[in-house]
Amino acid sequence: MKKILLPCLILLTCLPSLGGEFNFWPESKEVECSVVLASEPVEVGKLFPDFTLVFTNKSRKEVRLLDSFYPSKTLKPDIILEILDGEAREIAYYWARYRVERSVENMKFTLLKPGIPFQVPIRGFAKHVIYHHPLERGKKYLMKVTYRDGYGTPGRSVGYVARKEFVTK
Repeated sequence: MKKILLPCLILLTCLPSLGGEFNFWPESKEVECSVVLASEPVEVGKLFPDFTLVFTNKSRKEVRLLDSFYPSKTLKPDIILEILDGEAREIAYYWARYRVERSVENMKFTLLKPGIPFQVPIRGFAKHVIYHHPLERGKKYLMKVTYRDGYGTPGRSVGYVARKEFVTK
């Protein structure tokens, strides 16, 4: 059993750096997720700017969202960030690379009401972004942020994906 489990765990840990489109969490059809950068254009040579994730419920009923963006005050945000160039090559990524043991006591949920946006500021992750290639001045990039929610809807794991194009200066 250990001979099979260890390679699988190693593969799952390395997926963001492989550059492929691996989508283990189907995207939500009920909730739209978008990104608002704190500063635009993004400056080359400086830390990547903080941003805000905005979740908007597009359905007619309330949707439950696991509020685990910061599972602990000492941990980095639990998201996946990918920065792609115009040719869909991965330039940089951030993945929290930790898992929190879930229990009833440490799980909190947010109810997304129809049409009312829920904002989550994402801060303090920039020094953990891994760059394959440096960002170039005056070039357009695509930022893709994924938040995985395996507990909001019972029996279903969902990935909330936000995409935003940005230009560097």
